Amino acid sequence: MKTPREWSFPYLNRNSPWFLNVPSFSTFAYWVGAFRANNFSLPLPMDYSWHELMSYQIDVEGQAVDVTDFHSMPEIIPSVFQPLAPVCFAASWSPIPLAVDRWGEPNESSEDESGRILVRWTTPIEFRALDSGSDDAKHFGLIAEAAFTHGADVAIIGQPGWSYSADDFKEIRSLRKLASKAGWAVCTRTPD
Repeated sequence: MKTPREWSFPYLNRNSPWFLNVPSFSTFAYWVGAFRANNFSLPLPMDYSWHELMSYQIDVEGQAVDVTDFHSMPEIIPSVFQPLAPVCFAASWSPIPLAVDRWGEPNESSEDESGRILVRWTTPIEFRALDSGSDDAKHFGLIAEAAFTHGADVAIIGQPGWSYSADDFKEIRSLRKLASKAGWAVCTRTPD
């Protein structure tokens, strides 16, 4: 059983690319969805990892002109993984300790040395939106609240990286409108 510290952003970011002579990451990217497969070892097209699929999805969301464009790999999205929100960014914070606090230990998890993590709960319990806490925690709370209503396993795919403040990642005008049409729990990558 992991401690809350082992799910935290500083712990997941412990091996940021210091060897590239760049500052450590200050953003955690995460993707929450209803997961309809038995485990994360499901083979993905073109030998993608779940994290590569998340990275690809960020690009897809930025270029989407129609809701169906969100289905970056139709054989996976939405048939295996149904996103509940766009790929989100949190400033030096990971939503996983909060999810573990509310839902308990995940039924499945994996993590690599670069802080890329996958967690899955098979029976998430109701998660009420947060009245207090950081804006990032409240943003995640809205997604987690919606996850309970899907009646499927809930998965979080996440990793340190990207930019919390770069406008080209953070707020894409068309993303808000299309995400609303898609019925996603939140329509922005970061809190409003």
